[in-house]
Amino acid sequence: MADAFSHSAKQNRSSKMMKDMGIYAIGNLGSKIITFLMVPLYTYYVENTADFGYYDICLTAVFLLMPFVTLQLRDGAFRFLLDSPNEENRKEVVTMTYKTLGATILLSTIITLGIASFFQVRYLWYVLALLVAMSIQEVVSQVFRGLGNNKAFITVGILSAFFIGLFSLVFVVWLGMGIEGVFIANILARFAAVGAVELKLRTLQRLFFVKISVGKTAREILKYTLPLLPGSICWWLTGSSDRWFIQHYLGLEVNGVYAVAIRFVSILQTLAFIFYQAWQETAILQYQSPDRNRFFSQVLNNYIFIVCVLLVGFCFSLKMCYSWIVDTNYQSSLPYIFP
Repeated sequence: MADAFSHSAKQNRSSKMMKDMGIYAIGNLGSKIITFLMVPLYTYYVENTADFGYYDICLTAVFLLMPFVTLQLRDGAFRFLLDSPNEENRKEVVTMTYKTLGATILLSTIITLGIASFFQVRYLWYVLALLVAMSIQEVVSQVFRGLGNNKAFITVGILSAFFIGLFSLVFVVWLGMGIEGVFIANILARFAAVGAVELKLRTLQRLFFVKISVGKTAREILKYTLPLLPGSICWWLTGSSDRWFIQHYLGLEVNGVYAVAIRFVSILQTLAFIFYQAWQETAILQYQSPDRNRFFSQVLNNYIFIVCVLLVGFCFSLKMCYSWIVDTNYQSSLPYIFP
């Protein structure tokens, strides 16, 4: 009976992980397809490669600053909500998360006011708005996920992608606002996506209470999240800091061309992220399993094999289709992908 139960439990955890990957794939791939379709639109209507290069530099700065604004609460909220034993504990986690995020956003606004008083930075307020919008989307969507509502989590991603496409058509194509339209489209899309899902679920109404004491919960969550900050900074240095060097030594035009090339790499990163999301939840739930080491090793070996197969197929497909996807002003980006 014990062996049968053990075999059944193994099948259930594998099935659940595959189901989670399917759910996350729908959300992530749906959003990435829209983003992918925006590449020819942006490269056609934003003819100045320097403008696109500047937008990419701003986006790189946003990714650097996000961990400081969110304090990695996206991971902390998910981790502690997943382990919450009751509704009261969930209220404490959600309240602490939103209070802290609100405080860091307020601090970011004050710092931006200070910068604006002494320096003239192009699109500074758009950068702040994008930073706030992306931080809110990241944290709130992870709260949905931690509450066990994976469908709401992926819905935010799908709606965000849909609104990016819609608003890009309005501000970039119809109104011809160029790179300013790209900023506005990406900012409004994220607020609209989070707002639409929140209106339906009403997690703020159910779980956020200003008067709840969250001191102990805050210490526990921040003790978990703050050590993650150096890791996030290292990931940024590895994956994004090159834009700053390209901009400094080669100029915004070259960075704009490079930014188009790197968009295609993000497709593979998305596939890896889908696995990470499903694996994160599975690893937390299976951490106490007696055959944990064997299960973890098996999953890792399968993951490496599948990624290698996808990488080979992706490279062949992209090289054949590149000239159809990217505008002529950005064709020189191909050697950055295939040296």
